[in-house]
Amino acid sequence: MSEDIEQLTAREKARVKSRDRKVSGPKVVVDNPGLKKLALQQALRRRSARTRSPR
Repeated sequence: MSEDIEQLTAREKARVKSRDRKVSGPKVVVDNPGLKKLALQQALRRRSARTRSPR
């Protein structure tokens, strides 16, 4: 749907654009605290690497 963004109204364009940018939280294993901590750390690294890279 993101490819056909030129044909949408301004309101719909904004909705699609924000939906495409949305970062979902990490998938964590609730039963294992070690894996949960590891998944959260990896997600934090991914986010910080994205903010550091210049556009």
